[in-house]
Amino acid sequence: AAEPGVLGLPAQAPFDRILVSAEPDTLPQALLDQLADGGLMVIPVAGTLLRVRRHGAETQLSEHGGYRFVPLL
Repeated sequence: AAEPGVLGLPAQAPFDRILVSAEPDTLPQALLDQLADGGLMVIPVAGTLLRVRRHGAETQLSEHGGYRFVPLL
């Protein structure tokens, strides 16, 4: 169950895949921290759909067009 003020489910991390369907202004570190090594996250950030892949401490970003989502609060 979601906790107010907490992004994702940090107690159950790490996750191989994360799909975010609300748009933050910047890429949330809290969700990056929950991504497993080799994991993949798809997230709309500031009007652009991003694909984020984690390789150890490195993150690889690719952009996949402009989209509109509800704000991430």
